[in-house]
Amino acid sequence: MHRQLTEHANRLVGFFDVLGFSERLQRGDLRVLHDQYGTLIDRVSNEVFEQTVKTSGSSQRRSNFARSKFLFDSVLVVSHSVEDISNVDRFIMACCLLMEESAIAGFPLRGAIGNGDVLEDPNRGMFLSRVVPSLLAREQQQEWTGCSLERDCEQLVLPALYGADVARATGSRPLVVYPVPLKPKVNSCDELPRWCLNWTLLLGTHELSQLGCLLREPKRANTLKFAEHVRSLKESEQEFQDPHSAARTARLLVTRSGFRFRLFDEDGNRLRKDAGPIRWIATEARRVAEE
Repeated sequence: MHRQLTEHANRLVGFFDVLGFSERLQRGDLRVLHDQYGTLIDRVSNEVFEQTVKTSGSSQRRSNFARSKFLFDSVLVVSHSVEDISNVDRFIMACCLLMEESAIAGFPLRGAIGNGDVLEDPNRGMFLSRVVPSLLAREQQQEWTGCSLERDCEQLVLPALYGADVARATGSRPLVVYPVPLKPKVNSCDELPRWCLNWTLLLGTHELSQLGCLLREPKRANTLKFAEHVRSLKESEQEFQDPHSAARTARLLVTRSGFRFRLFDEDGNRLRKDAGPIRWIATEARRVAEE
């Protein structure tokens, strides 16, 4: 029987692995794990892979990825066409949100992002891409919960997100330069700083504390050090002055196409669900409620 194949040329591809999943399979209650992991899959499928786009008087579902799939203890995502810079923005922002939601749910991720052609067999649920082996290798080299960008796709991603203002280092950007912590015996040429997802910025004090309890050393120290670094960058946080609100600061992730933000109380904890995050898509003049 003839099978229809779909080719996606030059797409961003992200591969993420759930840290500690095999150990939880061996030592934990399978029904409890099923409930917890299943809840995460449902939430990510409904609020990260796709989002409800609200406009004046109407709303519609919109996908952030051309393809997205949980594969046992891993997640694979493929971007829409990168010819449209808003698709690059949506991909990177959604990857940050994927890492946030997974960490909050108790399933911290480690990943890598690259670009390449993808061949898909929808009937079999198959994805083939030459970039995947390098992403697997890069993901496994890292000693934290975080995600780095392969150097080959920097020229594709950075101008789409930041235009000509790539060199400006601020904490409000979804990608920041950072020396990725690597496992021992990794080739020294891989130890140079890379662009990494700024996925911890919109986590509060409580979420970061919980995340630290999930990780072993040195992953724990490396991850929390990254979170501290991001917060130390200029423009990572702004004062929020409203005497009628519990919010004291706002944190934003900003690109050429839009931004996400969250409000935090005086202890650095995220405010409740109805306070955010809100995302403004500048090119479409729409707000996207991510929760």
